[in-house]
Amino acid sequence: MAKRKRSPAGLSTFAEALRKEYGFNVKESEDITRTFLKTIEDSLADDRDVILTRIGTLRVLNQGERVSMIPRERQRVLLSERKLLKFDPSRVITKELNKDNPTTYRKISEEEAQKLYKTSKKK
Repeated sequence: MAKRKRSPAGLSTFAEALRKEYGFNVKESEDITRTFLKTIEDSLADDRDVILTRIGTLRVLNQGERVSMIPRERQRVLLSERKLLKFDPSRVITKELNKDNPTTYRKISEEEAQKLYKTSKKK
């Protein structure tokens, strides 16, 4: 698979797209973008799901208190409860991301499965 060019998409990226697509001036497009992002932020702060049609859903999950371990010190610690942000991509986005890699499978023998399992464990 070809490596994609990664560049962050920030406020100015979205504002520039608004300006080009709809003809807003720079200030108007930045204000619209800020308002949009603030609306998402406020909704998540109120524990409400944010559904972005054709993109996906942002939701806040509450992770309860749990016991974990610091591997280096082999010491158990108690992690307090906290909130997590989860993104579930829409089928449209998932399909677009995987358009070059269609979901296909083939049946394999038990021996081949064991061989693949052993080689994946070595990595």
